[in-house]
Amino acid sequence: MSKIIVSILEGKDYRPFVLATINKRFIDNAYMLIKKVYQAKKTNEDIDWWISNLVEKATDKKTILWFGGLNNKTVTNMMGTSKKEVCIELGKQNIHALELLIKEFSHDDVPRVLVSIDYKNDKVELNELESLILINTLAAMKLSVQGGAWSEVGKKTEKELLYTIFELLGINPAQYVLVFEEMKRKGLVENREIDGIVFSDDSKKALQIELKLLGIGNPEIADEALARKVCEC
Repeated sequence: MSKIIVSILEGKDYRPFVLATINKRFIDNAYMLIKKVYQAKKTNEDIDWWISNLVEKATDKKTILWFGGLNNKTVTNMMGTSKKEVCIELGKQNIHALELLIKEFSHDDVPRVLVSIDYKNDKVELNELESLILINTLAAMKLSVQGGAWSEVGKKTEKELLYTIFELLGINPAQYVLVFEEMKRKGLVENREIDGIVFSDDSKKALQIELKLLGIGNPEIADEALARKVCEC
């Protein structure tokens, strides 16, 4: 995070650091998912092995969603909840729908994709349907990792960046609050989290501050902060 903060303060593009994080997480998760696919394919001949072994038997919700070609927000928006059993059921439905669509488009005029997984001097071959479902899984994972990384950078960086700015400006630590729990304890905010609060010199006024890392493609997020009558930085 320190590299990102320095980049922002120097007026440089901080996004390469975020992209590096996204790529690292994508590679780590891709190998994890491919290994699970290899193990499931190696030990099962059932036609529905993907659902029975990768969707239904997954131990965490995140993996269930990926193998089902979904993300948490989509499930929540569709079903009003993202409980594990809901993710499993919607994942199964999504896989079956994808199977029907792939079969519809499988003909001589389109290229065939066949994935081969080599692991410890052994190999498993996925058919065209299984290969495309794997590609869909990796795509769902990439979107999840990408969205999570940008959100995480925003949440972690904005507090630290605000603290750094206050320090550079020489603002007395007694004149600002950055910890949300402390803001609530002092009755400065209710349930909506604010990035920071700065007090006037006489401590009679408390200015709420919302710091956003704006990009060319999402300037509208500033409107949310202004609607809450905070100071936009």
